[in-house]
Amino acid sequence: DSLRAFGEAENARQKALDEHPASFEVDDPTPYRAWLASQVGTLLNLREEQRQRLAHWLPLFRDATPGQPSRGDGLLAEAEQIERQLRQLDLERHAPLLSPALAMLEENNLERFQAHARQVLEARTWLARLNPLRRLRRGRLRRFLREHGEADDDSRLAAL
Repeated sequence: DSLRAFGEAENARQKALDEHPASFEVDDPTPYRAWLASQVGTLLNLREEQRQRLAHWLPLFRDATPGQPSRGDGLLAEAEQIERQLRQLDLERHAPLLSPALAMLEENNLERFQAHARQVLEARTWLARLNPLRRLRRGRLRRFLREHGEADDDSRLAAL
């Protein structure tokens, strides 16, 4: 009976090891050991929820084909690219009242708003300004601005 219990425990242990391998293949472990030594306190102080989230990320870095970046490396590179793009944004154009409302729009509605704002702002001639479709779009856009706390004049249409 004890031998059977031992066998079951060993099978469970082996299954856990197979599902959660504890090693990475690296050429030079020295920098990783140095990082681990410097961060051991941070890792030991993680809450269980944080440990579980970290455990979900590990397979993204383990399953790399030799000579190829792992999926996790690709995701990190993509996140860095997004960060660079965000840093290039002009903060002066941010509209604190309008941005949350625009973020809630579906992509096709947002694109429509942008196209209509562009058409309204690009109307330069007297005849283009009298166009009923332009006036209707302008009214809708200004109403949207007003409903979200912005001044409902043409100068704010560029924020869309």
